[in-house]
Amino acid sequence: MTDASHSHLDSLNLGLPADTERAVRRWIDDPHYASERPALDALLAEVAGGSDAARAELLDAFSQVLPIGTGGRRGRVGPGPNRMNSVVVRETAQGVVDALRAAGDTPQVAIVYDTRMHSRQFAYAVAEECAAGGLTVILLDAPRPTPELSFLVRRMGCGAGVVVSASHNPPEDNGIKIYGPDGAQVLGARDTALMRAILAAGDGTSGRVGVARGLIHVIAPEQVLE
Repeated sequence: MTDASHSHLDSLNLGLPADTERAVRRWIDDPHYASERPALDALLAEVAGGSDAARAELLDAFSQVLPIGTGGRRGRVGPGPNRMNSVVVRETAQGVVDALRAAGDTPQVAIVYDTRMHSRQFAYAVAEECAAGGLTVILLDAPRPTPELSFLVRRMGCGAGVVVSASHNPPEDNGIKIYGPDGAQVLGARDTALMRAILAAGDGTSGRVGVARGLIHVIAPEQVLE
C-alpha cells in the first residue's frame, strides 16, 4: 500500500461504481498487485491533476477482466484487470499450467516473444509462473516470429507453447497466445478448458497445491537447431 495511492483515491469524487472502486483499492492494498502499483500511482496522480483522459483510462482499466479470446488474451498495456500487465500475464500463465496438467500433456512449455512494449518482461513472467507450477520451461531469449514457437514446441516435445505478442493490434497493446503440443493455436475443447483454467486462476479458485518447482532453460536463437 502507498499513502500516495490512497491520498489520490480518497480525495477524488470519481463517481465510480462501488465494485470498480473496490477493485482499485484492492490493486492498491493487496501485495499480489505490487508490480503494478507504480503505474497505478502515476495514473491516479494524473486523475487527481484533472486529466479527463486519465480518468477515462482508469474507469476502463477497472471496468472488467481482460477478455479471454480464442487461445489467449490481448489488450492495452497498463495497470488494472482489463489491461495487459505482469499480474494478468502471470494469472494467464497459471491457467496454462493448470490446463496442461489437467490434460495430461508433457509438463514442458516453450516461450517466445516479439518486439512489442514489455514483451520480454512478460515472457520472463510467464516463465517464472510456469516454473513455479512445476513445468520445465524453454525460453527463447530474443524477439522471434510465431512460426518459430510452433517449430520449437514440436521439436522439443513440449506440452504447450506461449507467444507474447498482439499480432496486428495497435502499438500500445500486447498479448499472450497459447499453443498446444501440436504447435497449433488451441481450439475447441482444449481452448474451452484453457479459458476455464485462466478464469479460475484469476479468481483464486484454481486449487493448485504444492508442486516441485520446474527449471527455466534460456536459449539463444542459434540453439534451436542444435
